[in-house]
Amino acid sequence: MSDEPGPELLDAATLDQLPVAAISQSPTGVVRAMNREAERLLGLDATATLGGTLEAAGWEAVRADGAPFAPDQQPAALAISTGETVRDVLMGVGDHDGDRRWLRASSEPRFGPAGAAVGVITVFSDVTPGRSALHELEELTTLSEDLVTRHDTSGRCTWASVATRTLLGLAPRDVIGTVGLPGEEAAGGELLLGAFEDASAAGRDSVSGLTWRARTSTGDLRWVETNGRIRRDVEGAPLGLILFHRDVTERRATEAMAAEAERRFRAGFDHAPIAMKLMGPSGQILRANAAFAQLTGRTQEELQGRSWEEFVHPDDVPTAARAVASLIVGGQDTAVHRRRYLRPDGSTATGIHHLTAIRDDHDHVVQLFGQVVDVTEATRSEARLRASEARLAAVLTAAPDGIVVMDERGTIESFSDSAERIFGWSADAVIGSGVEVLMPEGHAVAHQGHIERYLRGAGVGMVGSRRRLTGQRSDGSTFPLELNLAEVVIDGFRWFTGICRDVTEEEAALARLTESEERFRSLADASPIGIFTTDAEGACTYTNPRWQEIFGLSGPEALGPGWSSTLHPDDATEVFAAWQRTALSGALFATSFRLLVGDEERWVRANARPVVTAGQAVAYVGSVEDVTAERRAAQAVADAEERFRAAFQQAPIGMAEVRPDGVLASMNGALLELFGLDAALPTRLTDHTPADDAHRVTASLDTVLSGREATCSFEHRIVRSDGEERWMLTQVTGLRISGEDHAGAIVQMVDLTERRELEQHLRHQADHDPLTGIANRRAFTAALDHHLEAVRRHGPSGAIALIDLDNFKALNDTLGHAAGDHLLCAVADELRSELRAGDLVARLGGDEFAVLMPSCDRAQAEQLGARVTSSISRRAAELVPVEATTVTASVGIVLLDEEHTDGDALLSRADRSLYDAKRGGRDRFELAARER
Repeated sequence: MSDEPGPELLDAATLDQLPVAAISQSPTGVVRAMNREAERLLGLDATATLGGTLEAAGWEAVRADGAPFAPDQQPAALAISTGETVRDVLMGVGDHDGDRRWLRASSEPRFGPAGAAVGVITVFSDVTPGRSALHELEELTTLSEDLVTRHDTSGRCTWASVATRTLLGLAPRDVIGTVGLPGEEAAGGELLLGAFEDASAAGRDSVSGLTWRARTSTGDLRWVETNGRIRRDVEGAPLGLILFHRDVTERRATEAMAAEAERRFRAGFDHAPIAMKLMGPSGQILRANAAFAQLTGRTQEELQGRSWEEFVHPDDVPTAARAVASLIVGGQDTAVHRRRYLRPDGSTATGIHHLTAIRDDHDHVVQLFGQVVDVTEATRSEARLRASEARLAAVLTAAPDGIVVMDERGTIESFSDSAERIFGWSADAVIGSGVEVLMPEGHAVAHQGHIERYLRGAGVGMVGSRRRLTGQRSDGSTFPLELNLAEVVIDGFRWFTGICRDVTEEEAALARLTESEERFRSLADASPIGIFTTDAEGACTYTNPRWQEIFGLSGPEALGPGWSSTLHPDDATEVFAAWQRTALSGALFATSFRLLVGDEERWVRANARPVVTAGQAVAYVGSVEDVTAERRAAQAVADAEERFRAAFQQAPIGMAEVRPDGVLASMNGALLELFGLDAALPTRLTDHTPADDAHRVTASLDTVLSGREATCSFEHRIVRSDGEERWMLTQVTGLRISGEDHAGAIVQMVDLTERRELEQHLRHQADHDPLTGIANRRAFTAALDHHLEAVRRHGPSGAIALIDLDNFKALNDTLGHAAGDHLLCAVADELRSELRAGDLVARLGGDEFAVLMPSCDRAQAEQLGARVTSSISRRAAELVPVEATTVTASVGIVLLDEEHTDGDALLSRADRSLYDAKRGGRDRFELAARER
């Protein structure tokens, strides 16, 4: 092939008009033309390159993985050999500073009239900033707690962050090259490839919510949640995946525990013997158990989704509505009221309604939990009792027999109308007097003697038998009196009721006594606690339904000593001993013990008061309560406290309990180690805080301890006992204990010192050149953008300068990169010494420096250019042997003397001025002319 220029190829003048770097080559690779942008990007000199190959001119290209780019595989050679356009090939090349830039190259072959290839045109674009951003991303992901991996389209891992150690206990190299998710229990990559295919088929670029199990290096299984996105090239073709993996093992365990708690709640709710329901704030019934459905006479499905008002007696709706409003609007936690339910058959059921508000984190009522105690039968019993009392009052008023009620001392407490008629005394006159006013003196003394003997247990036939006495009227006259005396004992108090009548009056008196006994029974049967009476040996003589339910015994089984068969074997001996002690002393019997009812263990609390006659306990009246739930709740609290203490003491972070007055009441071992203390002593957090941080720490603690905030987090310093200062992340969480307004708080502290030092180091590295220590390109670009923003607001001011070392590549080639690095550091020092306060010097890369002078006129800019070229030449001459090369500086300066809003445009102008200085002989500066 001929290397003569063909008619279709572009000359250098035409190439210079292109906005990108471009070169023209013959079919054999000889460079025919090169524009100025290509000179800059490729680090080549057009004069020295034309007529030869790129390799001969020092061209060195590498692939993305750092491997050398063979000449026959480079875009221009491939375009000639295939006859096709080759696009977007990533190449790393050395620029004119000797540093590497990353370019995307595209080559297009050109053909002559006969169809033979006459040359190739190649264009280059600089993608170095984007590739640096990618490296920066990879560097930042190594600091992430999440595991980050990259995969190609076959699912093979091509990169992994250091979080593989935290999540899997593996080094990144152990997962690179594997197919599928790192540590995936089911190997083969099916899960990852399936998610990739699903996302591609749906036209999505994201992969989210992928949950799977990973096996760690120790064989443990962890649940992992994976999210990520599909990476694509410039034409949209998929390149692979970048994924973020997070350990969600604890979260899944928590969710499972929550689901189990919900299942248990629903089981307890649905099968509870007491009526229960859940309502929304609007009154809609969300859920009702079988007991509630039975109470209202409807099915659970009929209740679901309907308003509670539909089932309540209309007369009770206002009261019930006020109770609901007190929770939703009034802010109360509980409300108790009585309401009646209308059943479909027309009957009513009465319940004591206990409503509890369930609130969210914002204290808004989200649900109402209702428990209903069915008191339908108790209400009916109360009605019967009121009727009975009314009848009793009527009897006392209208009975033909006289009725006198007196206490055990003979003091009259009640005197019926008939008694007024019989004895001639008004009730007001005799109530409070002794019974002797109704008998002649001798008969009264004898009667009281019988009473006293009876009370001592020696009287026979005193109570329950008819006795003929002599009565005395108010006028002193006497009359024959037949007395039927009855005794009433309630809670240890005694009364005697005397029926003063003829023989026919005896039956009426006995009926009234029976009615009084029925009243006691009715009240006891309706009681929500177990009630019983026993003889002196403890054998039951009466038990109410609730007692029988607690002990699991029927009515006949409950009488006598049968109750002792239900005692738990471990408690029986102590219960019998306690009862014996009570019987001997006549004291109150009060204790708690366990029962075995079938296979169920129940805790009960029993109280029994002796009925004492003549100084001896002849019977007992007592009550029993089922306290199983109470004991279990207390045990749960104790278990929770024990778990908290264990977690508190073994926690890897510092923890302490804070009293309401701010004193650290207790500290765990981790916190003592943070403070450098050997033992926990009462102290305050501010005692270990530098003075300038103490106010902020105190304010944060007060915010939580006062209840204004539930929790707060803040960073501050502490001073250890050895004087060392450490940075801490402290979180204060308030404790809210029922019945206590200010219960203190929990403090948790994590040592941030090393992380803060690392962050400071990373920030410095991000903005400073690692070789010279001056600002880097990133910091310079940010400062320039900031200054241009000020220029847009306040008008043009200042200048920028680009400085490039002449013959620096020759210095590296002759004396080595160490000598070059030494010279670059010296140049940075010279530039710093020549600049004023407020000016910024930066190294943009290689031997290229930049200066931003925010306040500078033309004369000052020219003075800077002269000083810089002079000082650099002088310093280079001191450091570089003359036989090696002569290093000087070329400077391009642009004044900000007009409206400038684009930093890239300014740098481009300065770069052109810099090359003008080089073409003008180097070792000089060039001031850019004003743009027209």
